[in-house]
Amino acid sequence: MPGTVGIGYQDFAQLITNDIFYVDKTAFIKEWWENKDVVTLITRPRRFGKTLNLSMLEQFFSVEYAGRGDLFEGLAIWEEETYQECQGTWPVIFLSFADVKESSFSDARKKICQTIKNVYNRYDFLLDEDCLNEAEKELYRKVSAEMENYIASDLLTLVMPVMTARARYGFVLNVELNRLRVNSTISSQYPYKYASCMGVSYSSSRMMTFFP
Repeated sequence: MPGTVGIGYQDFAQLITNDIFYVDKTAFIKEWWENKDVVTLITRPRRFGKTLNLSMLEQFFSVEYAGRGDLFEGLAIWEEETYQECQGTWPVIFLSFADVKESSFSDARKKICQTIKNVYNRYDFLLDEDCLNEAEKELYRKVSAEMENYIASDLLTLVMPVMTARARYGFVLNVELNRLRVNSTISSQYPYKYASCMGVSYSSSRMMTFFP
């Protein structure tokens, strides 16, 4: 048994590779997958492990972690041969607003938009491929820290090109929205304005899944 109890770990791979004590929650992968819900909402208190669980899901399914079954060896999910074959085979987009800590609406909105822009930047290669038409490419290029609300709220403009390019449906993992709620200055002035302008659920954590 690992001898170190770590505090504050939110990256699954970092926790496993550093041999940090871990309560095995990988059975959640099978439970969640077999439920086949289109949307899963997780609401738990802060420091409950929401981000770590979503990191676990990302690193289990994401093609960016293909061949990293070693992260799950010895854990419950790895006892399932069917799920061993699933590891690293799906495109996953992991979007977190954990760093949005600004004290005004305008600054926080820019931070949210920049966070979305940073995710878009990872897929700029799509602009050089045939999976997007010219109208879609034009919309893609409009994504910025100053973009209009209708662009920021339409996360499918990010998801669908990626899924089309990879010829497979996949996931959006959206975490740490509770940061927007706990900021007292913002919440007193704009209690739900973030949710309405960004088109996201006013909740502490959300996963959206797209199935064929």
